[in-house]
Amino acid sequence: MKANTTEDALTMVSAYNREREADSVCRNILAYRQQEGHRWKDCTIILRDMESYGDVLEKACMNYGIPFFSDQRKVMTSHPLAEFLQVYSMCIVPSFDHDAVFRLLKTDFAPFTREEVDRLENYCLEYGIQGTAWLRDTWIYGGEDDAERRAVMQDLHDRVLHQVLRPIYDFCKLPHRGQEWSEFLFQTMQDWRIPEQLKQWYDEAEARGDVQESASHVRSINMPFNC
Repeated sequence: MKANTTEDALTMVSAYNREREADSVCRNILAYRQQEGHRWKDCTIILRDMESYGDVLEKACMNYGIPFFSDQRKVMTSHPLAEFLQVYSMCIVPSFDHDAVFRLLKTDFAPFTREEVDRLENYCLEYGIQGTAWLRDTWIYGGEDDAERRAVMQDLHDRVLHQVLRPIYDFCKLPHRGQEWSEFLFQTMQDWRIPEQLKQWYDEAEARGDVQESASHVRSINMPFNC
């Protein structure tokens, strides 16, 4: 009788929950990888039910330090580029909505540091600055003993107005066709160097071995033109 080995047969494992199943899979992958000449990319996990097992397996792989790529569909609405496209026109409907303006600035595509954005948002909340107040050339909020802070906020206001809000405001003064909107958004992405920022995030994720994040940036590049 021929010996029953894993080289000639399938090994079946029973576990009382999905997490233990995922642990077993990961341990077998690690054992396989330790053998000479075996590579991570030689391993494939095939699932019948990605919805039930996908997230569990991804978490297990991360816990065991196993690099992986999953073709599980991910909702892209949380990606910075999706956020940019969603809130860009919302900044002026209604006029310079506070939440929309700062959601746009927090995509990290605008030429501002997150610290600058946070300081500006706190200032606007403190003095109720929103709406058409963004169009004023000079902000006079704050007391005389707060001159230094006012100067810093005035500089940030000027940069946000002229680099972000004024171009949107001027463009939306007139009605435009869909193609003109597409061209305007595309040019804005070029002016903000969004493709270069996505490439930088992709390279950083690749250097960390974060395949999932790098893949999300690749998907996002095609997203605006395929929706």
